[in-house]
Amino acid sequence: MLYCTRCRLITDGPCPRCGRLSDKLRAPRPEDPVFLISCRTMQAAMLEPLLKENNIPYYRSGALGAALATKLGSLFELYSIYVSWESYQQARDLIIGIFGNDPDIMARMENYDTQA
Repeated sequence: MLYCTRCRLITDGPCPRCGRLSDKLRAPRPEDPVFLISCRTMQAAMLEPLLKENNIPYYRSGALGAALATKLGSLFELYSIYVSWESYQQARDLIIGIFGNDPDIMARMENYDTQA
């Protein structure tokens, strides 16, 4: 498993997002932030308190700029949520427990093989 510091993704080869080659990637460290999921405002509002309650460090970044969010409304904004690599599996399990029956959310969650 390799970590792309630019995209914050775990991969087996070149980064699927930016194309960085394997020799520019490194082994993930426990504290590395990794992409967990992209979700809408309402879903993020449900997920963030759960992460806090379970002491899972995270941060989120918005995908829409302020001008576009103002025009379309904040409910359409997509957030990318990142957690530390050491907390990834616990956070993923929380999402599956809450949103496991929602194929839209499940399709936007990253699935890293933590056994490798």
